[in-house]
Amino acid sequence: MPTKNTFRRLSTKFETSTFADFFQHFTFTMDSSAAYDPITGQYSHSGTTYSITCCRLDYDNRQVDGDKILVGDRKLISRVDIWEALGLVPRVNSGSVSVDGEDYQIISIMKDAADALYTLQIRRL
Repeated sequence: MPTKNTFRRLSTKFETSTFADFFQHFTFTMDSSAAYDPITGQYSHSGTTYSITCCRLDYDNRQVDGDKILVGDRKLISRVDIWEALGLVPRVNSGSVSVDGEDYQIISIMKDAADALYTLQIRRL
C-alpha cells in the first residue's frame, strides 16, 4: 500500500523530470508583521520573500463561477515539502506572490489527501 512518502517522492519526480518544463520559481512575500500608523490610519506590512517552485495553471472557463472563482484567477501547484523545508505553511491573505510581474494574493488553499501537493488559488491584487 502506498504511503505518504511514496506520494511525496512521486510528486518530486513529476516536478524535477516528467513536468520540469512547467515548473518555475515564483517570489512569495509572506507578511511577518503589520504596524498601525495612527497618523495615516493605515497598516504597513513588512514581509519576507521566498522563492518557491510552482506550476502555474489557469482555470477553465467552465470553472469560473463569478463567486468563488473569478475571471483572471489562477492556480499554483507546489510541493508541500518545499514549504515545510522553509518552515512555512501557505495562508489565505497572508502576503503576495509575483506572477509575470503582477502581484497576486492567495485566496484559497487545498492540500491533497496524500499530503504531497498544495493547490493555491490566487487573485490579482
